[in-house]
Amino acid sequence: MKIELDDIRVVRGGRTIIDGMSLAVPEGAFASILGPSGAGKSTLLGVVSGLLVQDGGSVRFDGRAVDALPAHKRGVAMVFQDARLFPHMSAGDNVAFPLKARGVAKAERRAEAEEWLARVQLAGFAGRRVQELSGGQKQRVALARALAAHPRALLLDEPFSGLDEALRETMRRLVRRLHEETGVTTLMVTHDAMEALVMSDTVAYVHEGGIAQAGSPAELLLHPTAACVAESFGGARALEGTVRSGAFARGCLQVPAPGVADGPAVLVRTAAGSVAVHAVEGGGGHAAL
Repeated sequence: MKIELDDIRVVRGGRTIIDGMSLAVPEGAFASILGPSGAGKSTLLGVVSGLLVQDGGSVRFDGRAVDALPAHKRGVAMVFQDARLFPHMSAGDNVAFPLKARGVAKAERRAEAEEWLARVQLAGFAGRRVQELSGGQKQRVALARALAAHPRALLLDEPFSGLDEALRETMRRLVRRLHEETGVTTLMVTHDAMEALVMSDTVAYVHEGGIAQAGSPAELLLHPTAACVAESFGGARALEGTVRSGAFARGCLQVPAPGVADGPAVLVRTAAGSVAVHAVEGGGGHAAL
């Protein structure tokens, strides 16, 4: 499903939170809304889902305005930072809940719930109580529940921010793999610039209620058009990846790396804003971009 936001405006308590945002997410894409706290990222996701009503502008799904549709009729599923599982239900019943709401027979929905749990690496967890799950396991159950609804679009509101870094990386890979398997249009909110770079087909940087820049991960990293976008990547940062045929890759991020030997490499961005790719483990050459 293609998602289009046209001149969205949101005012709360006399304060303009979103001021004329426009964005298009192609069908089947994985897009990230990146920006600092308070920039309007989660508010925008709420508008897409129908949980919040905008004060101006329009939301279109496949060219059709959905502004008058309530959240439960938009065909989207949302995963929040805190998972928001039903505490009185088992993991399997949580995943089966959207299927039950659609009238799917008990045996069928249980089987599908077990299948989704296996796809998020929780095979055999259907009978577990929510209180017995770790934070990472709860997020996997929430992800399985969202996908079990067979949504037209998947919305992720900083789903990894409550996890430690090692678990965050595992979840990033899992979410990206499931996206590739299902092909469902995905819109993720994050304040982690590197997370957006490696997971997304397209990134929109939100600043003070508007979109400062939108484009591919490489475009924002190598050619930021606003100071806030350049600053979002921080000081000296290193990103491990691989060079193949003159291009550095890490997840969805791909940048030219002429002269760098094929193999493991590291992309470094300095405080001054320059970017370079260096071969590691004995490989030769480096590329300054």
